[in-house]
Amino acid sequence: MPQRLGRLLARLAGRVHVRAPCSIPRPPDASPSPRRSWSLRGSSSATTSAPLLDPALRNCTATAATFGKTTEIELCLLHFALTHPGRECLLAAQWQHNLAPTTERLIALCRSHPLLSPRVARIVRSPFVRLQFDNGALLLAKIAGARGVNFQNTHVDAIAVDEAQNMLEPSWDELLPALNAGGWLYVYGVPNGLRNRFYQLSHDEAFSQYHWPSRLNPDFDEAKDAELARLYGGRMAPGYVHNVLGEHGSPAGSVFALAELEACLLPSPEPFLELSGESGDAQAQLSRWCASLEPGDARVLLGMDVGYSQDPSVLVVWAVEGRDVRDCRLRALGVLRMVRVPYRVQEAWVAAVMTTTAAESLASDRGGGGLALLQGLAQERPDLSRRLTRGPDGELGVPFGGVLTLGDGPARLPMKRATTDLYARLIEERRIRFGDGPRLEELAAHTYTLSSRGEVLYSKGHDHILDADRAMLYSLLAGTQSKGFFQPARLDEV
Repeated sequence: MPQRLGRLLARLAGRVHVRAPCSIPRPPDASPSPRRSWSLRGSSSATTSAPLLDPALRNCTATAATFGKTTEIELCLLHFALTHPGRECLLAAQWQHNLAPTTERLIALCRSHPLLSPRVARIVRSPFVRLQFDNGALLLAKIAGARGVNFQNTHVDAIAVDEAQNMLEPSWDELLPALNAGGWLYVYGVPNGLRNRFYQLSHDEAFSQYHWPSRLNPDFDEAKDAELARLYGGRMAPGYVHNVLGEHGSPAGSVFALAELEACLLPSPEPFLELSGESGDAQAQLSRWCASLEPGDARVLLGMDVGYSQDPSVLVVWAVEGRDVRDCRLRALGVLRMVRVPYRVQEAWVAAVMTTTAAESLASDRGGGGLALLQGLAQERPDLSRRLTRGPDGELGVPFGGVLTLGDGPARLPMKRATTDLYARLIEERRIRFGDGPRLEELAAHTYTLSSRGEVLYSKGHDHILDADRAMLYSLLAGTQSKGFFQPARLDEV
């Protein structure tokens, strides 16, 4: 059995192997990481996953966003379950969208692999995932729940924490006591600049520390690095430092309080649809997605972030009750993500959504792609032209590079800051609801820093849905009758 298990783990770890990393230079002022670079934790062999050979009971890994840590988590949990009869291990995450991909892969693997399927005695999905093996071992997968309530009365001998940067402090307080004395704790996260519990653990000398930047992934090359550098705004940008280098970087603040986000979650995620230029039945999928949206008697507002060139475009659909921004309530209805779709096709799909949902308005940024799409819609569909949101200067699109003059006074606020502050206010007052999904992930990861002049600088890159929401919120501001509440009196270009 040990030889067969070794062969199985070697196969599972197919892409967790050592190869010469790409020779991407580090930013000139990036300080060397105090942690060890990517390695097999105690062995140069490519046949065994890293933590299996590390005797430390505490491991913390700071990794790039797309390095491939999910494979290692699977290996850790499967190895523990198959080699520790009668013991229990736990896969923990703050939210369902963090947990679901790994649990689905584990279940599919246990059902399909000829060496694993005979060992699985039972698979239970509700109220949480439980994989029971023929040796009596039990693998549990749980989200934290409100203030970590799902970790209460849990006692396990090994814990793997995925997306640890999103774990709230009350959740940590319930999770850590769930680990039995002498148990294993593996923590995996992508740095985001916040000085939270994950940051503390990644500098705790009691933990065996590891650091996996993207450049050590065998599939990562200079072309991909250049693409990400453009996406995040340069190699010194916080988004690049966190998601590509896998480093904590300079301190950053969280734009949206994680605990407040959790209080705004809907019971189930809103419908999410991704279409590409190669989707053969795109029109049928779009029709089914539109049919799943349920605005009820509320008015519908649309927001859009139009990607440039190969970047994805995102359309968000919101139901809004009330017209006064001071007391209206918003509910997310759905998200449409379009990848490598020509602008003409995007125009047709957006027009179909506007018609099907009887949307009151569509707001988009005034970037090159956004302006082209809005102008195309106005020309091809004159019946929809009056529903396209215009900036304070009367031109199509939302000029996020400008500033708003608030009310009749001299106070001015950058357009992006105004819509973001409104978003945060709606969350704080519990007047906005959305599902556990990609939107929540973007909101949780969104951070800010202050420039030398005291200006608020928001993180870039992983914010397509958020930017579409900002555009929708501008249309809400532009249509409000509330005096003194971010009144867009005029636009001054920065």
